[in-house]
Amino acid sequence: MIHVVDISGAIPAAYLGAEGVIAGVIPDIVEAIVTEIKRLAGTRLGSTGEDYVQGVQPPVYHFRPGALLPPPGSPVATVVLAGWLPNAVENGWAGGDMKTWMLAGRNAKVGKDGKRYNTVPFRHMGPGASGRDAPPMGSAHGPTPAAPSRRVGGGMTAEDAARLGRRVLKAAKALSATTSHPDTGTTWGGRLEAGLAPILRPHHKTDIYAGMVRQEKTYRAATQNQYTTFRRISENSDPEAWVHPGIEGRHLFREAADYANVAASDLIGRAFRAFARGAAP
Repeated sequence: MIHVVDISGAIPAAYLGAEGVIAGVIPDIVEAIVTEIKRLAGTRLGSTGEDYVQGVQPPVYHFRPGALLPPPGSPVATVVLAGWLPNAVENGWAGGDMKTWMLAGRNAKVGKDGKRYNTVPFRHMGPGASGRDAPPMGSAHGPTPAAPSRRVGGGMTAEDAARLGRRVLKAAKALSATTSHPDTGTTWGGRLEAGLAPILRPHHKTDIYAGMVRQEKTYRAATQNQYTTFRRISENSDPEAWVHPGIEGRHLFREAADYANVAASDLIGRAFRAFARGAAP
């Protein structure tokens, strides 16, 4: 989706005649808005934040340096938010059955029974993590005050959910490592047994941590662990499975566009003060 940032509406009328000064400062205004979008994403979003920031494309300007500005009220720059997930986060998504499009993706395969299937990895962070990279262990079973209407949460208190997460992490740390190498492929280690956590949804066959592996990656300075489970989605899946409850629109572009008034007033004021002193704007 394309979002147009109209800077001209934020320019005081007394300054509209000095197009050279305004044209020189517009890129700074637009970049300030883009920075604000990314700042909001970093502070407001969780695991979707990185995808959202990557979806914010570089601004496209609708005038050339040294040329006349577009008429007042016309856009001077356009910022594009690319990608399905970033736009779903920005504008909201009603949710629904994910099986159709997940089984049509490039990673989908056809089994011996002629049915399509896909294997979906889920990363899990340790309890107490911020949730930006993946949900902390135990958190799915706890309260979700930020989105009480969504079909998530297992009814535990925050303390019980954190205690569950610590129990799962302790067991996962004790697993033999799963390692990968470009030449030899993946060598699978231990997998977490079922039963450490309650069943989260009526249609689930096991708990969400069953089968978890500890993926060990060795870097020059340290060895790091990543905890992952894998779930199969297929045409034989329960009709209630893989139904997303939806995404609440965060409207960060709208909020950052409102910030244009603040950014324009400040940056244009600085430019004209520098211009009055005879300095470059």
